[in-house]
Order: sequence, then structure tokens, then C-alpha cells
Amino acid sequence: MPASRLRRYYRNGMMPQLAVFEASVRLGSFTLAARELHLAQPTVSTLIRKLTDAIGQPLFERNGTRMQVTPVGQALYEGCDEIRRALTRVDERMADLQGERGGVLRLSVGTPASDLVLRLLQGFVAREPDVEVVVEVRNSAAIGHRMAADEDDLYIVATLPGDREIVRQRIASTSLVVVAHRDHPIVDEGPLTMERVAREPLLLRERGSATRALVCDCFSANDCRPRIRMELSTNEAVSQAARAGLGLAVLPRDTLEADANASLVALDVEGFPIERACQIVYPVDRQPSALARAFMDYARDGAESLARRAVAQRPSSPRRQQAQGDEWRHALR
Repeated sequence: MPASRLRRYYRNGMMPQLAVFEASVRLGSFTLAARELHLAQPTVSTLIRKLTDAIGQPLFERNGTRMQVTPVGQALYEGCDEIRRALTRVDERMADLQGERGGVLRLSVGTPASDLVLRLLQGFVAREPDVEVVVEVRNSAAIGHRMAADEDDLYIVATLPGDREIVRQRIASTSLVVVAHRDHPIVDEGPLTMERVAREPLLLRERGSATRALVCDCFSANDCRPRIRMELSTNEAVSQAARAGLGLAVLPRDTLEADANASLVALDVEGFPIERACQIVYPVDRQPSALARAFMDYARDGAESLARRAVAQRPSSPRRQQAQGDEWRHALR
């Protein structure tokens, strides 16, 4: 952009104007924007007018009794989000130079990794009491979109779609197993083929989930199609449906350990268990803040500590003891 055009964005008061504009569009109301920013409504109107003059084109248009953002206003609104992220990175760099690690840590976490991440955060926030953590639990596709939009500091996933170049740090792994209610007749059938499993009603994660894609690929590789009875948005919901006897499911093995009544049983199915790595990733062109790096270091060491603790505190049931021991032996392999 020529310097002569860029100067209009350097005028006094531009940042307050943009803040008012962003809030007005996001909230859909000048009144709500004034309330959120603790400003008088005439002040909001004045700042919007000054911003419109600086841009040189209308930012809002009236549609009956409502004000709607114009295409120019929409472009500016999207630019406000980019400015916010840029200023956040500048603030993080300055904090790094001053040796500060307080602030906000934003994490996008895949559903299979959510339990592990929450356990890690329990210790991390105890060590870093000035840190605020924002966690978004999403499926693989949604996390890919959030990374493309540079929404978060770190992304913790098993599988990430897309071809963006990323930095990876593996922190643990989990085993996916086919499970059924303990009273299901299939439990007594012994080793099972995927073709046999395909004849049973199946409980699956929603479209966009990496677990669902992996399961569907397994069926396709064996030239069979699953009988999908129900789609659910979280592993916990899938687990609850399986405990209710609604069908077979594919879940992380540690789900069995969380089943207090031992109502779920891992089946012996060809091709299972499937190992999946839990990893922290971020774009290769995105330099993580000191706070993000501190969490990465803690997660690496903390996952190993959790693995040792899980083995030391095995449950009394030999069957469950073996399952948990197998699960955590894969941590950090």
C-alpha cells in the first residue's frame, strides 16, 4: 500500500474507532457496543462517523429500521480481526523480551486429546497462576479451519487435515479399539473380521472427525460398509450410547478405564487396536510465544509423568490392569 494511503490509518484516534466499529458489527448494535466498551452512545456515533470519513466510503447502510454493514464495512471488519491477531503477536514478543509469561494461552484441542490436555492444564496453571487459558474442543476439520485463520496459539490433535506446513511435538499416543456392551452377543464370538463388525449397528463420530474418517477407511480397506446407527459429536456421547447398548463403537482404550461399571468391553477385531499419536502442532511460519513454549515443555514432561502415575495406580481388575498398562506403555514411544 502506498504510504500516502496508509497514513489515514495512522491518524489520531484510529484504534478507538476500529474498536467501536468491530464491537458494533460483532454485536449488531451501536447500543450494545457502547455498553460493552463503557462509552456513551453519542461517543460511539461520533467515532463511527470519524472512521467513515477516514475510510472515505460508507461502512453501514440502513435497511428499514436496521443498520447493516456494507461490503466495504465487512472487509474492514475482517481486517479488524487481523489487526487484533497482529497486535497480540506484538504484545507476546514484547512480553518475551521482558521475560514475562503471563497472559492468555489459546488452545484448540481435538476431542480424543481433551482429557489428557485438561489433566496437563491442571498442573500447568498451578505452576503459572497468572495465566488465563482458553480451550476450544473441536473435531479435526474445525481445528484445521481455526489454524488457517490463526485463531489459537497451539493445536493439540491426533490428525490434522490439510497440507499446511507445521511443526509437531508428540506428547503421547492412544489406542483405538472396537467396543461393545458387555452383554452384547458379539463379545463371546472370539476374533472378529471387519466384515463381521460391519453387520452390527455402529455408533460414529460426526463428519469432520478424524476418528470417523479413520474408521470409515478401515471398512473401505476391507471392502465393506458400516451400518451407521447414530452420529454423535463427542467421544463421551459415543461412549454413553455404547454403554446403553445402542451399538458397537470405536473409542480410545482409556475410555474403558473411565467406565466405572465396566460395562464396555474391547473386542478382538482384525486391524485393531490402532495407534494414534497425540501431538502439539503449530504453523511453521508462526513463532510461538514464551507462554506457548512453556506449555509445550510442560506437556512433554507432564505426559510422561501421567504415564508413570497411571501404571503405578493400576486398578485391581487384571483385565483392566492389562488394558491400562498397554495404553500407557505407548506414551512417548
